[in-house]
Amino acid sequence: MNVIFVIEFNKTNMRKVVFVFAMLGLVGACKVSNSDLLYKSDTYTVGKNFVRQDKFEAVAVSDTEIKSNYQVLSKVNIDSTRVWKLKRDISKFPQFSSKIVLLNALYNMALEESENLVTSDGYFDTGAKWGGVWTRDLSYASMLSLSTTHPEIVKNGLLKKVANDRIIQDTGTGGAWPVSTDRMIWAPAAWHLYKITGDKEWLDHIYTIIKNSLDDDLKVAFSKDGLTKGESSFIDWREQSYPRWMQPVDIYNSENLGTVAIHYRSLMVLSEISHLLGKDASKYEDIASSLKKTMNEKFWIEDKGYYGNFLYGRNYLSLSPKAEALGASHMVRFGIASDEQAKKTIENFPVVKWGTPVFYPQIPNIHPYHNNGIWPFVQGYWNLAAKQVGNEKAVEFGMASLFRSAGLFLTNYENYVAETGDWEQTDVEAMNSHNMLWSVAAQLSNYYDILFGIEYNANSLEFKPLIPKAYSGNMELKNFKYRNAILDIKISGFGDKIASFKLDGEEQDPFVEASITGNHLVEIVMNGGLNEDSKINLVENEFSPETPELRLEGDIVKWDATENAVSYEVFLNGKLKNETKETSYSREQVGSYESYQVKAIDAKGNESFLSEQVDFINSKEIDIPISKFQKTSTDSASTLILTKIENNQIFVEFNVKQPGKYFVSFEYANGSGPINTENKCAIRSMYVNEAYIAAVVMPQRGEDNWNEFGWSNVITVDLNKGKNKLKLKYNDFDQNMNGEINNALLKSVKIVLAE
Repeated sequence: MNVIFVIEFNKTNMRKVVFVFAMLGLVGACKVSNSDLLYKSDTYTVGKNFVRQDKFEAVAVSDTEIKSNYQVLSKVNIDSTRVWKLKRDISKFPQFSSKIVLLNALYNMALEESENLVTSDGYFDTGAKWGGVWTRDLSYASMLSLSTTHPEIVKNGLLKKVANDRIIQDTGTGGAWPVSTDRMIWAPAAWHLYKITGDKEWLDHIYTIIKNSLDDDLKVAFSKDGLTKGESSFIDWREQSYPRWMQPVDIYNSENLGTVAIHYRSLMVLSEISHLLGKDASKYEDIASSLKKTMNEKFWIEDKGYYGNFLYGRNYLSLSPKAEALGASHMVRFGIASDEQAKKTIENFPVVKWGTPVFYPQIPNIHPYHNNGIWPFVQGYWNLAAKQVGNEKAVEFGMASLFRSAGLFLTNYENYVAETGDWEQTDVEAMNSHNMLWSVAAQLSNYYDILFGIEYNANSLEFKPLIPKAYSGNMELKNFKYRNAILDIKISGFGDKIASFKLDGEEQDPFVEASITGNHLVEIVMNGGLNEDSKINLVENEFSPETPELRLEGDIVKWDATENAVSYEVFLNGKLKNETKETSYSREQVGSYESYQVKAIDAKGNESFLSEQVDFINSKEIDIPISKFQKTSTDSASTLILTKIENNQIFVEFNVKQPGKYFVSFEYANGSGPINTENKCAIRSMYVNEAYIAAVVMPQRGEDNWNEFGWSNVITVDLNKGKNKLKLKYNDFDQNMNGEINNALLKSVKIVLAE
């Protein structure tokens, strides 16, 4: 038997011998009492110095060393022991200590990995395999913990993601912004950094950037129903989270829970900054108030007790009932959900044995990454939402998920498979990086935000810990820097509220003023009470049915039977029309325009996405070739190039026989870049009868692909009987993320009576 003898000296100078079972497998062979466990499930166990899962085991030999025999599933029969051992000097950071060796070691590993990502020129790389600064990655990571540990590095990175006094959308489908609009997560990240540093110059600077960015979004990325358009925040590979039929323009047209929530929070951040700077914020407060109301009306699913994922479609939008973890966490943490909705969201959201999936149920026949994936940074935000509502069971479950993966893998991976808990499969078509920035940040967040409950306000540091009973004991965080002070924070016991809070031995309310300077001691004693009724919705990992594909045979809408489907729902113009077990449906003329979609439902109630629509147009469609437009070019060809300079304002006059609502869309090509990357989405402003209506968005459709035409977003507009004037114009707020290339090739415009 291999046993390491560690000799420690106590305060009375009496020696005691501590046996550390460093030989992997010995912990599993020995009986472990419940008092040595932090979390136990049928799948894995997290102990105070080990993680065990089937034949795999990781042991925290000390605060600076972990050994693991974990092997990815393809190598499960290969015996191998790997070791993480602290190599970097991390003494400048807050020093965490407790009698729970695993916690100490994982904390030190996360700090070391954060340092591994600091570049020589003072920025964070995004991961061991992902170089450079990314807007959303850095923003999310900074709020989880890295603004606490590396405020200057975060500041450098945030400034790098600004151009023309606006936030950069550096990635996304179809040419970045405005198909993707989650760049606004920069705003709460920049505000969070201010609350940590108190830097007034930073506050002035970010006010302008946030205001300019929001003003552009209000013109280009807000829909008439008051919600924000754009891709799911961070889930930016379209096939990973959307039905296959959705084109980049359809993603622009969708309204995602998390992305809309980010815009709400950004509006509130701008309001808070405005008040500090003595500026009027009423416009943005009114928009935020309306946004909050609309989100709860359109996304909340009462019978499920949580929020749906996104509204999607072309002419009409419908809610996808998938549960989406990051968006749901935002709804709780940003105060958009009511107290009751927040409580229900955490209790009812489906979680699987390895953690909280990105969304649920999964999409069939799509490899794991966002789909069928668990992302530690998303788990980190979920943990914070659970803590906010006082759900101790969800917090315990969520922290254990992060401790398991980091302990066994000996690094903080970007993601792993929701079905297996293993990371290898996510690396097939993507670079699943170890030592990933936002995963490291999520690990540290367990300590700062949950166990110590540190919350930054504009003028104070507040403490709201939640400590599960299994973590009870004494924990300490030394050398914690807050503005011009250094705090040593000691916390004892367990519970969800503070029983005693002392600053330098004096009892007071649990906060520290921002004006504090010098060295100080904070002592916290917990109340020993937890919400015994807290619960989680632990389910098996499920997959939805495949999405039906519709075809028309005369007046009959048909589709092939979907595997595992027991019934189908037929939607007409975005609303449920009929339920059937058949695979066809006879259309019924209900107006000028009929749009049919179908979804499949399996025996467990899992729903497919809605199919791509098939349409019946019962009135005369108006098709106007581009040659009919008045333009700066004298070219009368069948297509017209639009650039920022050439044909930057064109118009056409046309007649309609009856007044009413009409659908307008433009036939275009954009070969400026590929579908999945770059930043050359074409954008123009549409005016009808000289009134601004909305943005016409024409995403990239393929590198140098100027021969394949598609349709822009569909815009609903009121037209007068008789003559109407339609104008396309390039405005300053139509500038895309490229700044220079904002080109499209126009072929025609289609106008259809909508009612």
